[in-house]
Amino acid sequence: MTKKRDTESSGPDEEVLAKLRDARHHDFELLSLASSELADIRVSNKTFKQVEFEYSYIDNVVFTGCKFENCNLSMIDLRNSTFAECVLTGCAIDESLIDKCSFEHTSVNECSFKVTSLTECSFSNSTIWNAFLQLSTFLHNDFERSRWVQIDWSDCTFLYTVLRDSEVERVTVSNTSFRSIFGLSLAHLGQIKVLTENGKTAEEIVTGELATRKDLTPIDSLVLGMNFWDESRLGAISKFLVRMSRERERRRYRQDDWRFFLKILFHLAQSERLPVLAGIQVGDWVMHEVEKIAEDSAAMLSRKLLLTEISGTVMHLLIELFQNFESRCIPISEFSEDERCTATLRFARPPNIELTKFLNEIAEASGLEVAGETRLLSRASGSYLEVIETSITTLFGLQIVLFLLDGVILQISQIISRLSHLRRGAMPVKIETSSPLGRLFLPEHLREPVRKLTSFCNHLPWAHKSDKVGFSGENLKEIVANMEDG
Repeated sequence: MTKKRDTESSGPDEEVLAKLRDARHHDFELLSLASSELADIRVSNKTFKQVEFEYSYIDNVVFTGCKFENCNLSMIDLRNSTFAECVLTGCAIDESLIDKCSFEHTSVNECSFKVTSLTECSFSNSTIWNAFLQLSTFLHNDFERSRWVQIDWSDCTFLYTVLRDSEVERVTVSNTSFRSIFGLSLAHLGQIKVLTENGKTAEEIVTGELATRKDLTPIDSLVLGMNFWDESRLGAISKFLVRMSRERERRRYRQDDWRFFLKILFHLAQSERLPVLAGIQVGDWVMHEVEKIAEDSAAMLSRKLLLTEISGTVMHLLIELFQNFESRCIPISEFSEDERCTATLRFARPPNIELTKFLNEIAEASGLEVAGETRLLSRASGSYLEVIETSITTLFGLQIVLFLLDGVILQISQIISRLSHLRRGAMPVKIETSSPLGRLFLPEHLREPVRKLTSFCNHLPWAHKSDKVGFSGENLKEIVANMEDG
């Protein structure tokens, strides 16, 4: 006998809500929860088959281990909710508003999102397969270790997206969306079809058409440069700031572009790929831009408010980065004097700079007392090695420079335990402790070396292409240091 769907209910009664919460009740079939208001509850290990959620308001609900099969979630207002280890199959999620939700270890299979708005959501370890996105709007979303399979992004607005270690398979994308997805790479292009009139492949568009276009926005160029054009992160961000200065002169400020830019900075910082020098440049650039705003019009005040918010966000990010660096770098403040050591540096490929000369330049620029110069002991090919005689302070300076240029915090193996017997107080600093980076509230033992080495890095002729000279976290794989006995 066919079950009759309950269509008269205007929302769940207390009995239904109790069943949603009850761990002993698992299956809901041919039930109407239309026009419901579900808020601040946890729903675990339930199976919903052909259930009507139409017109419902769902806020701060955690669905764990749930299955949704052929359900109607159209015209719902879904906010601040979590789907963990869930499966949605054949569901209609049309004309809905989905905002600030997270999908973790969740599969979305053959679901329809027609005319739906999905904003500021995160997907992690999840799969979206054969979804229908016609006329939908996807903005400011984040996908980490997730997969998009057999999807057409060309018939929707798909912008300001960050992909982190994610995969795409048989995806079609519009030219506009293609420029607004950070985290794509040349490796993805074989699985992407860009919808254009000339029928060119994605790789042909990236290396030819887009590389020569003059109408790219600053954020377009930033994303394409880091995704495909082999630009260093520091160089791409510096170019972005220059171009944004021109946009100011033309009175163009797009708030969504800035939100996307900040999202990119956070992504790079979380993966230890944000050149801290770029973060400092952004903070200084924004403060300089705020000082230029003299008009009191509503537009100028709105722009000033936006820039002030960006400045605060970037400074908070830098503070967190330096706190992380301080917790993992050589504890230089705990030693009363520098000590000699030997160090083995392992590179993926030989660097294009003379390493010992560069390390001596770092030591001199740091402003710290150094126990002698660095000198080469030996080289070995294969996994390229350089063995050097150097000092603790020089290696500390090297850590700072790598952090500034590349964002990496390269820890130095086998040295911390061997240094414990030397911890007798703060190492002396040769210079006064006044710094333009003072607003970062750096500890004194970091403040002056960071200020000095920031200036040093800014004057390096290859600072914006450190990866190409082989001086980056991707190329310098490991440093193993040993204290000299004595």
